Amino acid sequence: MLYCDLVDTGKTFNNKKIYKCQKCDLEAGLEDPNAKEQINSRMDICNSCEYYKDDACMLCGCRVVRDTVYQNKLADKSASCPDGRWKAIED
Repeated sequence: MLYCDLVDTGKTFNNKKIYKCQKCDLEAGLEDPNAKEQINSRMDICNSCEYYKDDACMLCGCRVVRDTVYQNKLADKSASCPDGRWKAIED
């Protein structure tokens, strides 16, 4: 399992603070800086999925990868897996 150590970059994108992992350099716009458990859990599910190939979901076409991107489906609490393997986060 991969774990992120997120720190605030001082930047924003689409009104979300940008956090960067000190371990893997993932940059994500997060509503909640404690969302690293959400990202890690979703990434673990994607990594074990038969539809996850070449850093993308073959069902929806989204890039689902731990690299430097500002909008990553894993960090979007309203996103969900098209196969129902992980759901949107409800407040």
